[in-house]
Amino acid sequence: MSGFLVLTVRIAVGGVFLVAVCGKVAGRAAFGRFAGWLAALLRPRLRRPVAIGLIAAEAAVVVLLAIPGTRFAGLAAAAVVLTGFAAAIVVLVRRGHRVPCRCLGTTGTRPMGTAEVLRNLVLAAASVAAVASGPGAPAAPADAVAAVFLGVTSALLIVRLDDVLALFGVTAGRSRP
Repeated sequence: MSGFLVLTVRIAVGGVFLVAVCGKVAGRAAFGRFAGWLAALLRPRLRRPVAIGLIAAEAAVVVLLAIPGTRFAGLAAAAVVLTGFAAAIVVLVRRGHRVPCRCLGTTGTRPMGTAEVLRNLVLAAASVAAVASGPGAPAAPADAVAAVFLGVTSALLIVRLDDVLALFGVTAGRSRP
C-alpha cells in the first residue's frame, strides 16, 4: 500500500508544483503577478529575489519528486514549501489584505483565503504521510496505473480549485480563514 500512496502523492503534488512553476515563469507578466502578491508581505527590494527563490524551491520539488531516489526529499521539501505558503496566506488575510491567488500562475480575482490554506495544508499532510509510510514495496503494475490516474486527477482538481469552488458557489466573502 505504501508504494501506491507514495506514487499517488508524488504525482499529485508534483503535478501541482509543475503547474505552479510553469504558470509563474510563463512570461514577464506572469512573474510580475506572482511577485506582486508579495507586496503585502515584503519590502519592494526583497520581492523579486524572494519570488525567484520561491520559484526555484518549487522547481526543486518537481525535480526531486521526479527522481525515484530523491522522492522522499521532494515530498519533505514540498511539505515545507506548502506550509510556508499556507502561513503566508494566513498572515495576509489576518492583516486584511484581499490578494488574488497567484499560487498556480493564475489570473483569477477571488482573494486567497481558507480554501488556499486548506489546499496547501492537505497537500503538505499528504506529503508527510507519504514520507512516513516509508519506501515499502513498489506499487504493482495495476496499482501503479491506478495511482497515476488518481494522482493526475487530484492534481487537475487542485489546479482548477477556483473553478471547483465556483461550482459550489464559494465566493470571496466566505474565504476568510
